[in-house]
Amino acid sequence: MSEAPQKVLRVAIVAHGRFNSFDIARAMQSAGHQVSLYTNYPAWAVKRFKVDPKIVISNWWSGVTQRLYPRLGMSLPNSWSERFGRWAANELGKREFDLVLIWSSVAEEYLRLPKTNPSTVRVIVRESAHIQAQYDLLVAEEIRSGAVQDKPSTWSLAREQREYPMADAIMTRAGFSRQSFLDHGSAPEQVFLVKPDAFLDRWRADATAVAGRVQRLNSAEPIRVLFVGSLCFRKGLLDLRDMVLTLHQQGFKFTLTGQTYPEGAVIAEQLSAMAKITGRLAETELGALYAENDVFVFPTIEDGAPAVVVQAAAALLPILSTPNCSWPEIQAAGALGQILPARNPAAFIAALQQFKLHRMQHADAIARLHASGALHLQSAIAPQIEQMYCDVHARNIRCAL
Repeated sequence: MSEAPQKVLRVAIVAHGRFNSFDIARAMQSAGHQVSLYTNYPAWAVKRFKVDPKIVISNWWSGVTQRLYPRLGMSLPNSWSERFGRWAANELGKREFDLVLIWSSVAEEYLRLPKTNPSTVRVIVRESAHIQAQYDLLVAEEIRSGAVQDKPSTWSLAREQREYPMADAIMTRAGFSRQSFLDHGSAPEQVFLVKPDAFLDRWRADATAVAGRVQRLNSAEPIRVLFVGSLCFRKGLLDLRDMVLTLHQQGFKFTLTGQTYPEGAVIAEQLSAMAKITGRLAETELGALYAENDVFVFPTIEDGAPAVVVQAAAALLPILSTPNCSWPEIQAAGALGQILPARNPAAFIAALQQFKLHRMQHADAIARLHASGALHLQSAIAPQIEQMYCDVHARNIRCAL
C-alpha cells in the first residue's frame, strides 16, 4: 500500500446521472482537492444537493433526453451513451487531471484517447455488479418471475466489457460487486472497494425517534416493516410479496415506498389492501418515514451501494437485507440486522417472526446503540479514493520503468 498523497489532486468526476457522484464530489472538494464534475444535471439542480455549482460542467440536454425516453415508454438508444461519452472525452481533453473517475457505459470514448499526461490515473466507477454478473442474475429472476426484465443489452454487455480492461482501475462500492469482477477475470489489484459513505447527519436517529421505536417494540403494537426502493423484481418484489401475504395478519404492518415499475403493477395492486403503498417520496420525506418504522427490509437481487440502506442504518433501523449489495459492509460498521440469502422469502419471513418474538431485546439493542454512539458510519470516502489513487499511480510508475 502506497502512502497517501501530500499534494492537492486535480480530480474529474464524470457521471451520466446522479448516482453517488455528487457525494464523491462533495467529499473530495471538502478534502481540499480541485474537483470538476461532468454531469447531465444542470448546475442549478446540482446545487440542491449541496454541490458547488462552480465545479459543474453540464451536458444538460443529455439529461433531458435521458428522462424523456422512459416517460415515453422507450429505452434509451445505444447512441445516447456514445454521444455522452464523446462529449465527456472532448471536455476532459481540454484540461489535465491527476485522477479521472468515470462511470461505466460512458467511458469508452475517453479511455480510447492516448494519455496527454502519463501519470493520470483513469478509473471506471461501477456501482453495480460486473455487467455480465448483473445480466445473469436478471435472467435468473426473469425465469423465476415469468416477467421480462430490463437487463443489459448485447450492445451494453460488449461495450462495458471493452471498457473495463482499458481503465487503470475499477472502483466498486460493495464487496459483492468487487467479487463479481474477480469472478469474471479481473485482477485483484485492479479492482478497488470504496465503501459506502453517505452516512449524513440528517439521517441519524434523534432521541425522539429512538424513544418512539423503543416504546412501540416494548408494547403490543404491530411491528412496522418498511421497504424503500423501486417495486420491481430486481429489488426483490417477489420476496416482498410473500412477506406481506404471509405476515400482514400476524402482527406486522408493512409500508412499501418507491416507484412501481410496470412489471410490478399487478403485485402492487394485489398488496394494496394489505400494505401501505406510498409511491415515490422526495428524499426530504424519508427521514420521518424511517423514524416511524421499526425494521427495514431490502431483499434485493442485485445492487451496488443503495443509499436507502445507508440511510436506514443511520436511522438505527434494524435491517434485513441480502449480501448482493453493500449491506455486509454497512453491518460490519455496527449497524443492526441480519444478512439473509437472496431469493429466499422464507428466510425473511422467519427473520421477521423472530424479530417479533424477541422484540424487547431488539428495543434494548436499539437504545444501547443510540446511547453508545458506536455506529461507525463516518464519511471516509476521500481517504479511500486518495489511497486508491496512490496505489494505482505507484503501480503505473513501476510498470513504466
